Amino acid sequence: PGGQKAPDPPPGGQKAPDPPPGGQKAPDPPPGGQKAPDPPPGGQSAPGPPPRGQKAPDPLFVLRSSDPASVTCLVFLKKSHEDDDGQILAGYGNGLIQFWDLKSRRITHSVDLHSGASVLSLHSLNNNTFISHGRDGRILRWKLGEKVVTEKTIKVDSTTFCQCAVYEEGGVMVAAPGSKHAQVKLFDMECETLLRDLQVSDSSVSYGMAMTLLIFGDKLRGPLLLAGFENGSIVVWGALEGGVFTTLRPHSEPIMCLDYDGTRGISGSPDNVLKTWKITENSELTEERRTEVTNPGVACAKIRADGRLVVTGGWDYRVRVFNWKNMKPLAVLKYHKETIHCLTFSPVIGEGGVLLAAGSQDGRISVWSIFN
Repeated sequence: PGGQKAPDPPPGGQKAPDPPPGGQKAPDPPPGGQKAPDPPPGGQSAPGPPPRGQKAPDPLFVLRSSDPASVTCLVFLKKSHEDDDGQILAGYGNGLIQFWDLKSRRITHSVDLHSGASVLSLHSLNNNTFISHGRDGRILRWKLGEKVVTEKTIKVDSTTFCQCAVYEEGGVMVAAPGSKHAQVKLFDMECETLLRDLQVSDSSVSYGMAMTLLIFGDKLRGPLLLAGFENGSIVVWGALEGGVFTTLRPHSEPIMCLDYDGTRGISGSPDNVLKTWKITENSELTEERRTEVTNPGVACAKIRADGRLVVTGGWDYRVRVFNWKNMKPLAVLKYHKETIHCLTFSPVIGEGGVLLAAGSQDGRISVWSIFN
């Protein structure tokens, strides 16, 4: 075709070579215009399609308040007695804090302690005592009895969306974002006083504002304060000494979430990349693994206490489940219709094992039992 000259016949009766590319006869197309598979060698039958994966589970149940504000933070409460199924404490974008009974699946208490400002974080302490952080610039320690009694108040000068971090051991230490770039403040909750004003001294790097905070009790180094910043960096301080241990920039965009299990950590940002990292014996942060997810926007991440799973919540309304050892994707949980803002695991509850709760912009809390 195309005026090409046919090749000369081979000498000695040899088999003619295959025609040049462009002159081959096209095989008959399969139905539907699909590409025909290559024939299997040796006359073997062609393999069938790969088996389909199992369907992701549905939630065990869903909690929905009559006032469907965004769910901003969640924490499971320990069982008070053997027949108790436990409770979930939920904070909302309209300032409400609600106690959900998991047996009746109803609200037992509902309070507004932050004057209608969004509740950024909730923490459960001993003796039916709680800490809440609101966008009204206040961190409160309060007790629930016949009525709510506010015991302690810390005023912070930042009203960003960064949640405070709480560490309880021989007292209660609270970390909150400062109003300056690369600044985090540590408070003594009992005395309502500032312990340390921490700021990265490296003026050559613009860290931006603190985006996410975590205090972790390290057996060798004491409590560590981990902070994720706008420029994609993680900074680790010794919370008692106040010195910077190590820094790492695993992301090019702001760090929206991080979690750490004492050996390894995970972080997410507005892009579609998860990063895992570790703190070495020499107290250095080193990047370990990069994992891409389908859609951009990782809002929250949580490692399960047994070290088997890590879950992430995204702007794409999905909860993704990974094997924490190798970051192999295990499941995508689909229920919510808007961004997942928060994730939390329960203590072990009866034969059902550990529960997972997810809170969303759609005002609903989904509760799941996965890989128990």
